[in-house]
Amino acid sequence: MIQIEEKSYTAKEISEVVQQIAGYIGKQSHHNTLSYSASDVYWVIRDLLRYINGRMDGEFVLTAKQKGMWQINYTDQKSGQRRAGEKRQQELRQTTDYLADQKALRRQRATQTTRVRPLEQILSQK
Repeated sequence: MIQIEEKSYTAKEISEVVQQIAGYIGKQSHHNTLSYSASDVYWVIRDLLRYINGRMDGEFVLTAKQKGMWQINYTDQKSGQRRAGEKRQQELRQTTDYLADQKALRRQRATQTTRVRPLEQILSQK
């Protein structure tokens, strides 16, 4: 039996609980005749890492090495901050480009309206 108490856990304590749970699941496997594919294992690990990454500094990254083979790497808080900064810079560039495009579009529309004859001129010629 795995017991989870109502308290705060450190990342190390969580990993120990997960190991206990994995061991318990392994012991009970004789009750389950199903077999699991590598992609099943991938999704279990991916979901676990996604949950953990949302609640700690740094990031665990699951990367594909080749078909059916993945590797887990840990990147520290600094690399996470660097990636966030790069993403922020990319968003700023996209916003700047969008605003420049909008300004050019407004300028183009303004010049088009000066070329169009006023409605009074069109009607007076008839």
